Amino acid sequence: MWFNDLVSGKNTADAESEKAIWIDEAADVINGNILTLKVQVLDNAPDGLAEVTVTGFKAAALDESAVNANIVTGGVIVTSWISGDVNDDGEVDIFDCVRLKKYLAGFNVTINASNADVNGDGVITEADRDFIGNGMPKVNFGLNARVEYKGFDLSVATYGAAGFKALDYLDIALHSTLGLTNKSTDMLDSWTPENPNASQPRVLYASNNSISNDYFSDRFLQDATYLKIANVELGYNFNDDWFRGLFSNVRLYVSAQNLATISKYKGYNVDFAGGTFTPGYNYCSFPTPRTFMAGLHFTF
Repeated sequence: MWFNDLVSGKNTADAESEKAIWIDEAADVINGNILTLKVQVLDNAPDGLAEVTVTGFKAAALDESAVNANIVTGGVIVTSWISGDVNDDGEVDIFDCVRLKKYLAGFNVTINASNADVNGDGVITEADRDFIGNGMPKVNFGLNARVEYKGFDLSVATYGAAGFKALDYLDIALHSTLGLTNKSTDMLDSWTPENPNASQPRVLYASNNSISNDYFSDRFLQDATYLKIANVELGYNFNDDWFRGLFSNVRLYVSAQNLATISKYKGYNVDFAGGTFTPGYNYCSFPTPRTFMAGLHFTF
């Protein structure tokens, strides 16, 4: 059997003519599908039914006689959806996480199954959650070094961590739209219909402008990888002969603690972020001061 197909339809690109050959000399009667056509709907297709038709279909037997075939036409249902919008409110936010957890826990709640299946495996499980960061460092490291030369000595102590994210509560508060406290000047560049390419989301969440847009999102997550120069000390050891037995082991030194932190993190104390119980969350920890000291050590 030989047949020639042309696929066309609304909201689809003009299909080129496709030819296919199917031969079965032993079969006199064929029941079932002998050809399945796949079509791709354009990205700008409106919601609704995109009709798909098959035209120019011809089928012939080996003796060149015409063969009647039943052609079933149909269409593709186009539906707009937002991956992760579990509660189907047009936004992907913390409420979708809560709804998904309740659904998985057996609560009597409804979800948009198409949106909830984030990983596209056909089932809605814990795997559909998107982990956007981890507050536990993958690597912790440190380096201490000391050199001495002709009475001088220099010691440097450093430590750091890599491969983790952190939240800074002060940064969240400065970019919050709730309350009458001071805000970051970044909020002046918030989204409006006239400013669609803003760096900050819209100030108010609801269309009736009654709810502040303070929902948690990954825009507050920061790369917390850091290297801290914790201590640097420079000293000089005097020769005991200089003091004619009055003093010994005389050493003059200067030192600096918390000298510098190399990191993209914008908050205070990236090394403190979260501590033991809430790793990755820095809740208004007091800034660690940078201190300088000088001293003179000697013995009688």
